[in-house]
Amino acid sequence: MDNALQADAILITNEVLSRYKISRSTLYFWSTPSRMPSYFTQPFPKPRINGSPKRWRMSDLLAWEENVGIKPEADQSVFPDDPAILQANAADHPGSHVGYTAP
Repeated sequence: MDNALQADAILITNEVLSRYKISRSTLYFWSTPSRMPSYFTQPFPKPRINGSPKRWRMSDLLAWEENVGIKPEADQSVFPDDPAILQANAADHPGSHVGYTAP
């Protein structure tokens, strides 16, 4: 998606929850200054568009992410070549002897 189009996007509550892989109660905590994590420099932005469900401007979320140093779950890097992950995944298959050494 084009960055300008992405910044103009409107997200509803479920999309915000999905973006950060959080629950509604976590969203509440993030939005409340006295309950937000101590490493946040500012609370989660309030929805600025009236209606139900609540709606957020993507530009507000992107600015908050930049200020707080948070990356959405989907953007976080995954290490598909990590040997520990590959070994654990292969070991989950029936009949696999990955990670087993004979005594």
